[in-house]
Amino acid sequence: MKGLLNAYPNLTWLRLHSRARVELGLARRTLGLTDRGCRALGALPLEYLAMQGMESISENELVRTVIGLPALIGLEITSCSSLTDVALVKITKVHRSLDSLQLIYSEISSSGLEPALRRSEKLKTLTLNNCKKINDKAMNAIGSHCGMCLRSLSIARCTSIGDQGIVSVSTTCRFLQHLNCSGVVGMTDAGFKAICCELSSLTDLNISRCKITEDGLLMLADLPRLVMLDASGCKGVSSKSISGVLPKLLELEALSVSSCEKFNDEVHNMRISFTVVVTPHVVCLMLGYVSTI
Repeated sequence: MKGLLNAYPNLTWLRLHSRARVELGLARRTLGLTDRGCRALGALPLEYLAMQGMESISENELVRTVIGLPALIGLEITSCSSLTDVALVKITKVHRSLDSLQLIYSEISSSGLEPALRRSEKLKTLTLNNCKKINDKAMNAIGSHCGMCLRSLSIARCTSIGDQGIVSVSTTCRFLQHLNCSGVVGMTDAGFKAICCELSSLTDLNISRCKITEDGLLMLADLPRLVMLDASGCKGVSSKSISGVLPKLLELEALSVSSCEKFNDEVHNMRISFTVVVTPHVVCLMLGYVSTI
């Protein structure tokens, strides 16, 4: 690791994988990664660090590595059991200027996230995908501490989040432009209504695999700035909801309605025309059945 880093002394972006693979921009190298190698990262002017599956690193070593990067503004950690609530709090005590925090397949809970966000009021991007312990309380914390700056939020497959958390985020993070609620099965029309009524700046929305009804989807008409919409796997997608919404979404360029059984059956049985969905402003359209696995 030391020799590799000596070859790239001005490196600002680094992604470390569990299988001893290191990505340096577009280049990839394979090497044995040790705790000592991680400590060598402190010599780099890293601004963005991504770590995936680093199970061999202890909690203390993870914290030491991350807080030893004074220029860091972006952190992504995936499938790393060393990232505990305590570790996250220690990291954010030092890094108070993060503008991007991405925690994926993490055991982080609201107990760690809330104090971490309290010190991260400049955060613009927050990803909490597949974090099963993230709940409505965590959503309240996001709105309380990051509401003014946050522009992108992804809570895909956070199954402990319900309508209360969605409403809280929607009413406090008014400047969100990107929102990914894919697989948030606790969200119903009540939570979705808050998204459509409060987040008028949204340009990218993912509600795939959510329990939004046909009538609920009609509320999408209140989001005129949408450019990308993914409603794959939503049972409420039908000719009625699509035809009722698309004419009002004049900025929409990409639409996905894959695995929407009712709608695809209507298309397959020729009960509706493809012209219902192929409007002049939609340049990318995804139809058909895809695996739900």
